[in-house]
Amino acid sequence: MEFKTRISKLQNNDITIRGENLSYLVRTGKFSDVIFLQLLGRRPKDKESKLFEKILISVIDHGMGVTSSMTSRYIASGGNKLNVAVGGGILSVGDY
Repeated sequence: MEFKTRISKLQNNDITIRGENLSYLVRTGKFSDVIFLQLLGRRPKDKESKLFEKILISVIDHGMGVTSSMTSRYIASGGNKLNVAVGGGILSVGDY
């Protein structure tokens, strides 16, 4: 079975992501820069790299007091599966 995507492909026994070899990215890249590459199709400039890394760090844990986090925990505590709890949390995300 063959899948087609414009983001990645298997080429010369290596995965190519947006035209760059995954093995090279593993050896030399920063995780946040590779995420940026996947999303936008190019490597970030220095200022973009620093800002994007800070954004990823700031959203890694948004705390126990926000609606989506509490909703997911309540749903999971009722014995529901993880996908149901995460879905409930996502549906509860609002403006605040």
